[in-house]
Amino acid sequence: MTIHPPRLVVLTREIAAYHDARFAALGRRLGQLEVLAVADEGSFAGFLAERASPGYRAERLYPDLASYRAAAESGTLQLRITETLDRIAPDAVAIAGWASPESYAALQWAKARGRRVIVMSDSQAHDASRQRWREALKSRVLRYCDAALVAGRTHRAYLEDLGFAGTRVVTGYDVIDNAHFAEGARAARADAPRLRAELRLPARYIMATGRFVAKKNFVRLVEAFGRARAESGQEVGLLIVGDGDERSAIIAAIHGLGLTDHVYLPGFQGYDAMPALYGLAEGFAHVALTEQWGLVVNEAAAAGLPLVLSSTIGAAPELLVPGQNGWLCTPGDTGSITAALTELMRLAPETRMAMGARSRAIVADWGPERFADGMIAAAAIAGTVPLRRPGLADRMLFRRIGQRPVETVA
Repeated sequence: MTIHPPRLVVLTREIAAYHDARFAALGRRLGQLEVLAVADEGSFAGFLAERASPGYRAERLYPDLASYRAAAESGTLQLRITETLDRIAPDAVAIAGWASPESYAALQWAKARGRRVIVMSDSQAHDASRQRWREALKSRVLRYCDAALVAGRTHRAYLEDLGFAGTRVVTGYDVIDNAHFAEGARAARADAPRLRAELRLPARYIMATGRFVAKKNFVRLVEAFGRARAESGQEVGLLIVGDGDERSAIIAAIHGLGLTDHVYLPGFQGYDAMPALYGLAEGFAHVALTEQWGLVVNEAAAAGLPLVLSSTIGAAPELLVPGQNGWLCTPGDTGSITAALTELMRLAPETRMAMGARSRAIVADWGPERFADGMIAAAAIAGTVPLRRPGLADRMLFRRIGQRPVETVA
């Protein structure tokens, strides 16, 4: 069965700003697109899309995460998704990963009605310690997916490790609205003196951003920054945007290293505020211990910044060319991070601008249109795959595990 163009439904936990850009691009290409958001609440309210952009129609099934979780645990989520998909009657459904109740519900609906399933994933083999039984379960779920849209090459490799045919995998899942960050950064640079004063930003700084959790490695980043600042002899600050449980540990590191006047913690900043912060920075550092992709890397690249990235970040193989637009470092090695930051701090202005321009050029191929092209290509591949329906044992398994909401997927 070949679908040209497919009537497609995409399922997502919530619709953040970057989701909205992807869905709008896909909807424009298809002429119609339905998106089911199971919860109208995400981790950071400032990054949720208030309304769907032209190009697609959004249906939000539950107003918040609490009601979504209750529906999943009671089994009513599966019934509601089944009823909604019956009403829309798509040719294919695109599910976000293999561990959420909504993914299992949509998968079962599609297989029962002879429709296609596209799985979207940004998991890598090294994201977490792997247990044989969990990997076997993932392989069992993937057996019933017809095609995949993944983030990049390491994510394709992981699906292949799980037994999924690489010929049915397309890349381009993790993209953002590059123009939002490029244009905002450009505007900020044109008005730099006023904005620096208004936002209380230092004259020179390197930027980092993310949730303040252990895996983001911010404490080690602060340590490496302190060393690099001393070694380079440069009067450069560090701006870490975000908030979370590790805030007290980060503050303790700042005070303990005597960096109180050089490291800035402005807290969480919304989607519209971020481009200016990137635009006034001299570079961007993301040295997470593990990161499935890291959309903040897309943001910084679109804003035209040189990058310092850890080797475990999923975006690194796609968005960083060492020596051209930044440096790769080892996240568990403070010396490695220090060396990269020292090189960044010592850049001449013209070299820094050239590296930033290279970042923009690389990420230009990773915008919303790539997601749209990738999803359409995946749907075309899915239409060529022989249908495979789960037996009774698998249906019972999916129904049982589909009642367990999962917050973190690896």
